[in-house]
Amino acid sequence: MLVVVALLFIADIRAAEGCRDPIVEILVSPLVSKKALRIMDLSWDVGSRWRPGDWVGLYNVNPSWQAKPVFRSHANGALGTVRTGIEEGRVFLEPYYHKLCLGWWAAYWSQNSSQPMAVSCLSSNPRWMEELEPLISSLRLNEAFIPGTHDSGAFHLAYRPFSDNRLTKYVYAQDESIMEQLIHGARYLDLRIGLYDGKFWVNHGIAKVHPLEFILKDVKTFVDNTREIVILDFHEFLNGFKDRTAHIKLLEFIKREVGEHLAPPHLGWSVTLGQLWKMDKRIIAAYNEKTIVRERAGEVWWPVRHAWGDKRKIQDLFLYLKNIFSRNLKTQGIFWSAMAELTPNFWDVLLDKLNGLRQLADDTNKDITNWFRGEWGSKANGVAVDFIRSSGIVETAIRWNKRKARYSLCD
Repeated sequence: MLVVVALLFIADIRAAEGCRDPIVEILVSPLVSKKALRIMDLSWDVGSRWRPGDWVGLYNVNPSWQAKPVFRSHANGALGTVRTGIEEGRVFLEPYYHKLCLGWWAAYWSQNSSQPMAVSCLSSNPRWMEELEPLISSLRLNEAFIPGTHDSGAFHLAYRPFSDNRLTKYVYAQDESIMEQLIHGARYLDLRIGLYDGKFWVNHGIAKVHPLEFILKDVKTFVDNTREIVILDFHEFLNGFKDRTAHIKLLEFIKREVGEHLAPPHLGWSVTLGQLWKMDKRIIAAYNEKTIVRERAGEVWWPVRHAWGDKRKIQDLFLYLKNIFSRNLKTQGIFWSAMAELTPNFWDVLLDKLNGLRQLADDTNKDITNWFRGEWGSKANGVAVDFIRSSGIVETAIRWNKRKARYSLCD
């Protein structure tokens, strides 16, 4: 945690703290080694309720005064994060489309209290939109807070500890498959596409990572089994896209894979969530090639506008986003996404100066979570992060969408 950044932002975070619920959450670190992976962190924000002697605990049962935590730590301040050293324990599970507690709980305690101030379970979030449907149906797509993943297709699944190498350090930006990202609450997917020997793949830069076919099948299966709304941002076209032929082939491929769920672009980004539910067209395919969008206006949506700072240091990313959120945002007719991650340059990768994307996410996602728990969340639209479960961005989006629907800064 960077003290300077925290102090810069603390005034905004505290603006309406008196009417907001205290928060304690479990985050899952992206760091890996030969000894451990998916270490859990405890994150809290309790505002003015903090008192000396407060503490946080990690439990493998539903917390109570009698239950013994498997980890506990002093809460040295109203806002903080602490590493527990305990692994989540990852096993392969078949997709399950209902909210599921994953066997770990967090609790925030005041000294001498018999009840925790805040409790949460490390859980999936496959239906968070549907669960809020009566409340958030009137929200427009370009005013809702849509949590998402950056370079969504660049994922690496690991079930045992391992050592990252120079290549994988800068290729993989997520720890979860597309299905898992969706089940854990991501509703905005940032996709970069390449064409190789007639087949479409997702890329991260020049690296070919996973076949697009598998990505879209996961999205279709998820939407088939839920009432969630998913935005696909086809944002970059790399190898094989030298002329319109490849783009037309890609559009046909998208229609073939998920066409029955595609929302018609004429609805525009100001469409309400309720309208999409009523039509039962819940996949939005945005396409970042305006000449193709104009030519095939009935097939793909206008591009997502990225607020991408291209920053290498957390202080610089904070100031870039702060400048954006301090302006009077003009969002009429567009959907925009804050790309809330750091970007290594060529020399950083070549010389391994930053120790990889996992380290960058571990250094930044706690701060990014705190930024959007504050007043930025009231203006946020899409927010994309690396290694999404090491952030609290999904739960943050859920809280802010409730507030937006109620026209309130309070819980």
